[in-house]
Amino acid sequence: MKKDDITFDTIMKFSPDNKDVFEEILEHMKNNNLVPFVGAGLSSFVYPCWSDFLKEIAKKLSERDYDSIEFLLKEFKYEEAASLLCDKRGYSNFNADISRIFSETELNEVNLYKQAVYILPKLFNNLVITTNIDRILERVFSENKKEIFSCFPGNSEPFISAMKRGTPTIFKIHGDISSKNNLVLTKEQYDETYVEDCTLIDQLSQCFENKIHLFLGCSLQADRTVPILENIQKKQNRVVPDYTIYPCSASDKYAKMQSFGQRGIRAILYPENSHHSVRIVLEALLERIDRDEYLKLEYRNGKPLINSPIQRYQYDAATVDFFGRENEMNQLLAFCENNNNVHLQWWAVTGDGGCGKSRLALELEKKLNSLGWESYIHDKMDFTDLKATSRKICKSTIFIIDSIEAYPEEVGKWIESLNQPTSTIRKRIILIAREGNNIKTPWVKSMKKSCLSDNMLNGICYQNEFLRLSSLPKDITKDIIKNYAASVHECIDDEQADKIYQGLEKIDGTLHRPLYALILVDTYFENNFTLPKDINSVLEILVLREIKIISNLLKAKINASDDQFEELILRIKVIATIVRGIDVNNLENYLDIYDYNLLYEKLKKYNNDDLISFLKKIYVIEDNGNLIKPIKPDLIGEYFVVHVLKSEMRFECYRP
Repeated sequence: MKKDDITFDTIMKFSPDNKDVFEEILEHMKNNNLVPFVGAGLSSFVYPCWSDFLKEIAKKLSERDYDSIEFLLKEFKYEEAASLLCDKRGYSNFNADISRIFSETELNEVNLYKQAVYILPKLFNNLVITTNIDRILERVFSENKKEIFSCFPGNSEPFISAMKRGTPTIFKIHGDISSKNNLVLTKEQYDETYVEDCTLIDQLSQCFENKIHLFLGCSLQADRTVPILENIQKKQNRVVPDYTIYPCSASDKYAKMQSFGQRGIRAILYPENSHHSVRIVLEALLERIDRDEYLKLEYRNGKPLINSPIQRYQYDAATVDFFGRENEMNQLLAFCENNNNVHLQWWAVTGDGGCGKSRLALELEKKLNSLGWESYIHDKMDFTDLKATSRKICKSTIFIIDSIEAYPEEVGKWIESLNQPTSTIRKRIILIAREGNNIKTPWVKSMKKSCLSDNMLNGICYQNEFLRLSSLPKDITKDIIKNYAASVHECIDDEQADKIYQGLEKIDGTLHRPLYALILVDTYFENNFTLPKDINSVLEILVLREIKIISNLLKAKINASDDQFEELILRIKVIATIVRGIDVNNLENYLDIYDYNLLYEKLKKYNNDDLISFLKKIYVIEDNGNLIKPIKPDLIGEYFVVHVLKSEMRFECYRP
């Protein structure tokens, strides 16, 4: 399977246990009782595996001795081969060979942020176990600005600290390249380390007690380590399995599931030779555990993020901390947690575009999640998934529906379907809109028209007056400006923040919208510390830049310049922005027959028969789904639509 064809969805579908195993791993991580056990596979992007490492050193031997080493490796006698190499090369030369091959300077030549191992510090903050002697783990923790200590078998104080106090520690059971006396490579070193009732076995037993392990980059073959780990499991009478993310051929997956299951290991299996799958699975875990950290990744799903500032302005981009709105947050929490024996209630958050409505709702979602609530954010016209989800809820749930003005009738019908008198599960709905101060607003009237009962929506509305967001105070807005500048560009002082704030007042009157503040910060740095005279000129620059990104991606994929094809892709993006996203399987319903036929003619011309795969490669479709993405935030998306429509001589938008 090609690298571009591997996604989280394809991995989950590869083996029948994968989805269940993923959810089990996720649950153990949430309970903080999962410990990663890291093998050589997570270092293979820069350092050789054991057999290749020994072969490389053997090249310095005589032909006869090289043949002897090769014979031992074919018999999988790696320890004996290492012993013979140490003898034939001499102890000093052998150590010098090890230092050269596993030199830390090798790490300066690779992009660690693209590798699976880079995700570990974002997921695990306590103990990490490894058989690796290299210093990749130390480097990735350092690059993630997280302090971590290393300890070795017999090195008791750091180990005790890690086990009892949760100190971030790497337990390097085969030693470290920086200390040759601790290395475990030759047969003699293994025999000395893996004796019955030795310190290593005692320490591994402590590591396994009341902990679950996730094996990453481990062969899990019958070497010295695996049998000892299995014996520890038996002695502790462990029932809960350990886990691994492991490569496997399609024909062998059922046998592999069986063999791992018999050894007390549950596996997420992925297609052989598609080792970037490990990174994709770890990213998916990070997205569920800490979405803010996930959104900060510069590299996701095997691809670099597109360098588009528009992505930084989206409410869930995590490029700026959350400031102010304490009173509004308390009002929303009171709405959600009120105990008035009403199982279903709705309320609305309204305010001008870009004032922070969606971000406020996102922060509310985080708070409620920490209190044990389920949550769903919906901002597209297709309600199929939301309706299906609504039927399955079994605990307190918050639904957040963005841009309600776009589909009030659908929302009205959906709310009515939730209003079941026999239900005792607390359900709260927050509707986000630009217009309206109270229940008499036009879009509420449109919601009522779709309901069987005129009074139903009135009866379950929390308050007739909606929560309308006003402009933020100057000091809070300046905090946002300084925080965003430090996050994306560099730190600025009060004088610079004042200058940007004054520019915001000039272009946005008394609204002082955070979205425009972020845009001005970018403009300030990109235009040699000068500010624009009006917001339209800035929006024009942003939209033209977005169009250029689409154009460049298309040219790179088809290896040609095709204005007609580019205009077609832009029309598709316009429609997706108007209807807040399109499932690619329904694209035929949105395009006229001319454009639909033209699309497939172009695909055929450039040898791209698979529409979904093609649109993913030019970033028109989200990586983990089939949704053609709208341009967001909404204010910029609207400007994009107007810009493209004005430049088009022929444009018809069809709705199903």
